[in-house]
Amino acid sequence: SGWDSNKQTQTISPPSRRCCTTCIACTTSQHHHIYPSLTRPPAPACVLLLSSTTSPCHGSTMAPARSLLLSCVALLLVLPSRAAAAGTADGSEEWGYMQVRPKAHMFWWLYRSPHRVDNGTAPWPTVLWLQGGPGASGVGYGNFMEIGPLDTDLKPRATTWLNKADLLFVDNPVGTGFSFVEGGNKSLMARTDGQAARDLTALLIKLYRHNKPLQGSPLYIVAESYGGKFAVTTALTALKAIRHGHLRAKLGGVALGDSWISPEDSVVLSLNDCPVLCLLN
Repeated sequence: SGWDSNKQTQTISPPSRRCCTTCIACTTSQHHHIYPSLTRPPAPACVLLLSSTTSPCHGSTMAPARSLLLSCVALLLVLPSRAAAAGTADGSEEWGYMQVRPKAHMFWWLYRSPHRVDNGTAPWPTVLWLQGGPGASGVGYGNFMEIGPLDTDLKPRATTWLNKADLLFVDNPVGTGFSFVEGGNKSLMARTDGQAARDLTALLIKLYRHNKPLQGSPLYIVAESYGGKFAVTTALTALKAIRHGHLRAKLGGVALGDSWISPEDSVVLSLNDCPVLCLLN
């Protein structure tokens, strides 16, 4: 079904372990509302993170981060704009933009695992993580709050999936996080699951084209919530691109967690969870 990706989203800037930690919660999906003179979002700089959430049982999960909001906004206003891909000196991380359609750009962030073992019998996997929403930042939520190597305080996460695979996060669809359209033209944003899948496949085609380690690594598309729709449609689109020789990748599989693939069933079944979540007594 169609959807409008012009939702409230969070913007995430790739971290440097040598720079300060900052936090931002942005209420628009387009940076041009904040940076009207720029043709693209600010370059990756210091870390930042998302808005807090409140549980009726446990209260706010990110109260310390909110105090950094104003200082982060002041910092971002003076950052230069840059579109080139960048990364760490040791090659363990890369991030950048990929043009997936004319004037439509997607932001990606790739982590290479320090535990990577390459052998012919069990190739080291790559996990593409897709967030839900639609309009939630995988670079932000999935990375810092769920499976990435660092948590929201930039402390190492013992349970990071980087122990078992290389990780690729993308701000998907176009209009989410640091993914953007030039000039703030909302008509260029992805508005259907099919368009989002085509955009993401276009990113993969370019990212894999000259990357031998990625080409030899089985790709697993993993998603949660509305990302379940993204994962399935992207897998089908990517598989067609592989069969036609456009995408030099090996699709290993698709994994869906708490996916929003049947809204009617999800709403009915979620009522059983209300007492557990302290929403009903």
